Amino acid sequence: MTRVMANEIIGTLLELSIFFYVFYKLLDLDRADLLKYILIYIGMSSLVVISNHYFLGYGAFLYIFTLIFVLKWFTKESLFKVLFVFVSSMIALLSLEIVLIPLVGLIAHEKVTVTIISLLMANIVTVILIRYFKESLKGHIQKYENRYINFIAINLFLYAFIYKILWDYDESIVRENMLYFGIAMLLLLVVNYFVHREVATISERNKALEVQEEMRETLEQMIIEIRSKQHEYKNNLTTIIGILETNSPEEASAKISDFLNDVYVHDAFDSELLQIDRDIVKAVLFMKRAEAHERRIKFSYDCQVSLVDLSVLDYELSLVLNNLINNAFEAVQLDDEPWVMLEIGFDKQANAFYFQTKNAGHSVEPAHLLKLADKNFSTKSEKEKTRGFGLWTVKNIAKKYNGHLELYFENEDIVIKVLFS
Repeated sequence: MTRVMANEIIGTLLELSIFFYVFYKLLDLDRADLLKYILIYIGMSSLVVISNHYFLGYGAFLYIFTLIFVLKWFTKESLFKVLFVFVSSMIALLSLEIVLIPLVGLIAHEKVTVTIISLLMANIVTVILIRYFKESLKGHIQKYENRYINFIAINLFLYAFIYKILWDYDESIVRENMLYFGIAMLLLLVVNYFVHREVATISERNKALEVQEEMRETLEQMIIEIRSKQHEYKNNLTTIIGILETNSPEEASAKISDFLNDVYVHDAFDSELLQIDRDIVKAVLFMKRAEAHERRIKFSYDCQVSLVDLSVLDYELSLVLNNLINNAFEAVQLDDEPWVMLEIGFDKQANAFYFQTKNAGHSVEPAHLLKLADKNFSTKSEKEKTRGFGLWTVKNIAKKYNGHLELYFENEDIVIKVLFS
């Protein structure tokens, strides 16, 4: 093995260590799997040595693609999420190299030495940054895990990959044109950002239009039902008159009281529903009332707050309410007397709006409680199991608005509460 090849392998292993450290810290890998993670690192290191020895010129292709798929398999995360973290790490590493290499070049003159020292310094800087900004970075990964960021990740991956290939092919090309590469990388980042923002804006607009269309149909149903209720009220008045004419005053009073109680129980939900000042909430609750009636679930709600100042978009609010209520309905569907209570309010202490469901919690094991909001987790049997994205989606929407999701037991009931700051 030549000295040049040895130096290239050392440099690649230093890069590899950065990627593994970032993945281990930012994706919350289980410490119990640390040994496996180290073995994978050793295996990848061996691959680097072999690829540089037998596939000189193609080693970068081999080790980068292998690394991505190995990390995807080990972390069990989506390919796009792994790609997003990998590309973000690669861009950060390249940016550090662009800054550090000229600085190190002032005190060292041999280019291999400059590269290795720069990578060592990049490792140290990475550890420090993750140590102090770990939670913030993890939040950004979860917040921006969507298909538009995936689009950016793929584009940036291609750019960074080309940069890496050029570096491995002839390091001097990059080194002698460091300023131009830096400007090009910055321009690509800026262009991708604005493209993403435009695509995201169009997507948000389309989603809002879809929800508005669904809401329009639901509100039309509400109007039809209200009109039918007006007709029923006329019939009810006729019934009351009939009771008065065919009974003594005492008997008529008792019968009318019972009759009005039945009418009130049937119509109370609608009368309270009309007082809510957010149409999307009205629409969702109207639909869920009908669903609860079909499933024989006693569904009640309490909303004592104006939602005009709530900044959550309508389609997101629809997702939150539907997922919360669906989750509660599924939890009680096998109960003898199923019930679900929804509370909408404002938490003064947290300075946040909240949506909270409460239902009997015997269907959830205490050990599973905090896992309910994990991606792909479900308490259903394998035959019934669908992908557990409901509360995970709610949690991510809450994070977008600096909120969070709370899950806890209250006596024997389970409470799921989402807050929006």
